[in-house]
Amino acid sequence: MHCETCQQEAANDARFCIHCGSMLAQVCGKCGHRSLPGAVQCPACGVGFGSQTKGKRDPADISGVLATRAAREGERKHLTILIADVAGSTALVDHLDAEEAAERLGELTAAMREAVARFEGTVNKLQGDGIMALFGAPIPLEDHAVRACCAALAMIENVRGIENAPAIRVGINTGEVVVRAVLTDVSAQYDAMGRTVHVASRLEHEAPDFGVVISEATLQATAGAVETESMGERSLRGISDPVYIHELKGIRPAIASQQFRGGQKLSPFVGRSQEFATLDWAMEQARAGNSPVVGVVGEAGSGKSRLVFQFLESCRASGIPVLEARATGYGRATPLRPVLDLIRTFFGIGREMSKEAAAGRVRTALHRYGLTPDLPSLLDFLGLPPVGGEAPPSDVALRHLKFQDALRRLVRAVASSQSSILVVEDLHWLDSASEPFLEVLELADQRSNHRIVTGHAVVAPDEDEPVVRVDIAFVMLGEENMIFNLLVGRDPPDE
Repeated sequence: MHCETCQQEAANDARFCIHCGSMLAQVCGKCGHRSLPGAVQCPACGVGFGSQTKGKRDPADISGVLATRAAREGERKHLTILIADVAGSTALVDHLDAEEAAERLGELTAAMREAVARFEGTVNKLQGDGIMALFGAPIPLEDHAVRACCAALAMIENVRGIENAPAIRVGINTGEVVVRAVLTDVSAQYDAMGRTVHVASRLEHEAPDFGVVISEATLQATAGAVETESMGERSLRGISDPVYIHELKGIRPAIASQQFRGGQKLSPFVGRSQEFATLDWAMEQARAGNSPVVGVVGEAGSGKSRLVFQFLESCRASGIPVLEARATGYGRATPLRPVLDLIRTFFGIGREMSKEAAAGRVRTALHRYGLTPDLPSLLDFLGLPPVGGEAPPSDVALRHLKFQDALRRLVRAVASSQSSILVVEDLHWLDSASEPFLEVLELADQRSNHRIVTGHAVVAPDEDEPVVRVDIAFVMLGEENMIFNLLVGRDPPDE
């Protein structure tokens, strides 16, 4: 249960919010009626609360949100707006009957809505030839800007898959808005208002066919998770100041180290000598042939990613190969992403590389390790053209098993030749499809000079598997003062 006033989580049997003191209520997801905590059935429509979806709200159904006090009165939120439109929709339906036009446009908007729902956005406006979607409200999302970009690319892929589909254009902007329930003569909708919305609408007009344009604010909010091409400064109709815009090209591999390589000044790395020594010890164990799995665990914001980053930088400086991947909240909509990132990084496959060149790199690497027979399985998993036109097995489960065997042999072959590190961060976001492959990596890695650092989650291995847990706590007060003094300087002495 969540408090309607402050949106903080509360116990299911609580009657008042411990954060703000407001009285709690259960909101029926079907009719929006508010009931006291502990009610098992909605008194207005009779639907049982136990049968309603638990956890996050269904993006397609926000009727319960409309009944909240915050929605009625309006509240200020920082979120990302996505606006998509069919290019040339008037010409598309010009010679069609009204029902035919509705069916044609409905197919296109359904493809857009599916992409939004996949990344937990909310479509709050549906106009004949386009949609408006919110990311970050009413469903709170920490990475709302990245999810909006993922949804934009996904909807373009969806529409391209429709036969003879016209082009669509997408604009995305991030910023402050006011969200509230807006009543019309026939319906109620959850709407966002403010300059951010208008800029998003203007950006959609700047986008090329089957293209996505994002604002500088959205680019900054993604924290380096997207690939873009600058379109320069543009004057948008109705907007007084010029706006820097970018064309979205793709999503970068989700590697935590990227957030520390943006050119920003990093705070001093202090207070982690004990944890760093544990990682150094584990690396020495790997060199000796005893390869422990390391779990780095701690509260959000305690410095887990920074610790791993500093350790990996020291490993790179010593010439130790490092392979990184990261599970993300939005990555659950694209299964196997962490595994694919690891494999592509190992073979040196970039986003701009042709499929033929990528296949050549895989072939060369496998030949070097004497694993040429595994080439078809790895090419199939990476979506690269098969050797000699050889078709992969039609059974998906069999294909995955063959790839797991190939991956196990590859890890062992690499580990026997040199010490190296595999890093998978944010395991609590790992999708279920990736779990078996990560287990393969862990099992193949034992008794070798290869090490896996699994970040931000508790690892639950077998009893005989060597595991090291590194707990991260917040730095002590004295160390915080040291960081503050190094960043801003000490107070001048009293005269």
